[in-house]
Amino acid sequence: MPPRTAQMVEAAATVEWIEVRNEVEALMLEYSLIKSHRPRFNIRLRDDKSYPFLAVTLADEWPRPRVMRGRKHKGTRYFGPYAHAYAIRETLDLLLRTFPVRTCSDNKFARHQRLGRPCLLYHIEKCAGPCVGEVSHDEYQRLVDDLVAFLDGNTEPVIKAWRPT
Repeated sequence: MPPRTAQMVEAAATVEWIEVRNEVEALMLEYSLIKSHRPRFNIRLRDDKSYPFLAVTLADEWPRPRVMRGRKHKGTRYFGPYAHAYAIRETLDLLLRTFPVRTCSDNKFARHQRLGRPCLLYHIEKCAGPCVGEVSHDEYQRLVDDLVAFLDGNTEPVIKAWRPT
């Protein structure tokens, strides 16, 4: 046994197994156990770079949701972790139908502001068009607040709004 492994085995008091249904659950469980226990012998996953998060940049003038990895930034709200970045993108694609907030980069946002023309996402109703003034700052902030509340688990207002009367 390598010396590091031998030292770890010697230091262990007990061994426990936790059964999960699939690989994604196993990865999420591993991540949460590492976060809560901070094991001394863990050399990977300590810096949070392995798992993507859905982040909402609340400190921006026009906040936007995006996929982020690595260190956390001040003024950004994080949801996750997710097992795969594509899971975040698919989720976000669905959420934009209800909460049409911008997902474009700051450069693209500024370019469309200068041009005075909205991007394709505005035309397919997945963005409210803050770059061209199609939505007021207060209305846009309300969309962002509703998105964050939904991601926090407050889903009832959205479900009520979509339920047929």
